[in-house]
Amino acid sequence: MKKIYNVSLGLTIALLALVNVSCDDFLDIQPVGKVIPETYSDFRGMLTASYEAMPGNRSLSTVRADEVTLDPYGNSAGSLKDIYTWNDATPDPSTQQFPWQAFYKVIFNVNHIINEGATATEGEEDQINQLLGESYLLRAYMYFYLVNTYAEQYGLHDPATQKAVPIVLDVDLEREYFPNTVEDVYKLVISDLEAGMALLNVDEYEKGLNYRFSKVSAYGFAARVYQFMNKWDEALSYANKALALNDQLVDFNALGEDAVMPFNYKSEENVLALEQTYSNLIAFDVMVSDKMINAYDQAGDLRLAKFFEESWSGYKPTLGKKAEKKVSMRTAEFYLIKAEALANNKKYKDAKEVLLQLLAKRLTPAYYQERETALNKTADADLLPEIWEERFRELAFQGFRWYDLRRTTRPEITREYEGETYVLSKDDARYTIRFPQEAVENNPNLVN
Repeated sequence: MKKIYNVSLGLTIALLALVNVSCDDFLDIQPVGKVIPETYSDFRGMLTASYEAMPGNRSLSTVRADEVTLDPYGNSAGSLKDIYTWNDATPDPSTQQFPWQAFYKVIFNVNHIINEGATATEGEEDQINQLLGESYLLRAYMYFYLVNTYAEQYGLHDPATQKAVPIVLDVDLEREYFPNTVEDVYKLVISDLEAGMALLNVDEYEKGLNYRFSKVSAYGFAARVYQFMNKWDEALSYANKALALNDQLVDFNALGEDAVMPFNYKSEENVLALEQTYSNLIAFDVMVSDKMINAYDQAGDLRLAKFFEESWSGYKPTLGKKAEKKVSMRTAEFYLIKAEALANNKKYKDAKEVLLQLLAKRLTPAYYQERETALNKTADADLLPEIWEERFRELAFQGFRWYDLRRTTRPEITREYEGETYVLSKDDARYTIRFPQEAVENNPNLVN
């Protein structure tokens, strides 16, 4: 039977509530009910349900960053206003909450797969290894975004002394859960990454199953983790490993009317179609900010017309909102991580060449020539800001911007809303999200 636990993480969770699901296509994940996994198919169904239960932190973080303008007359504007104005101290009760329970629900389920999946019956060894590898990677993914949402940026202060989030690797009903340190959480993320990558045997899943971790997305995720840790040799190594498996980029100069865009799960660029990184929960009430639109050359940057469309209220993103536009990781990100790693390693010429490989597929030929000339003249000290600005353009509305801001310059952001001015100061403490009130009420250890 289903087991229900009240645990002192600040959540009540249904653990080991196994569901059988159709695994043929990530667009058709339909729970049909079963409990206690035994066979490989049982465990795979449990993992598929865990994939489907992904938290929406990356989508909601967009509201805090500088990509959007909030429509005060939108139906959900009231639930987004305090996020948009960084009012974390006294939010309205209707304010949408950054996820907490959702993270740990996934973690509890994959913990069970990690701890028990090797005993699965009716599965081949390579199937079970792949299952376990994906489970390690999904747990690492959960903790990576937990620590980057609810704790300070790695390296901002001593990670060994900075409080983060509780680490849970099993269920102990007698145990109190206290926050581990930033260093503890990153050690777990790295350990799970290494364990997962050692078990994977699928280079890249076919489209429709690419919500699952494979070698290419595992390497890409490892590159992202080391990028956030400012460990540039490792970030470069894993970006290269990912690109060795898939270095395809959609050429925006050769797109037909029915072309598959990079943020569609069917795209050759989309190597992990796991999350809805721009969801309907915010899509109807936000517009693209002027800063975002003005970041593109209006005539020469082909992304402007492909990423956004004009509406009566301003520009709206064409990304996200629909199931086929789930995009957690694209090959374009690998190029950008590689360029950033090379620049941090003072290999400026190589970094420019990598960046230009991406831009050749995104700009008109005439504008590309302009950018190539300008980029080759860019001083070494100015190259990293150029790469960060390119991330702003290329990864727009895909759940990167808030996390990029907090890991790089942590700038001041000022915005006007309903006649008032709101300011997020440079290096503001609000670059770290507070624990949800419900979690704190259920587990005071989070803040004590």
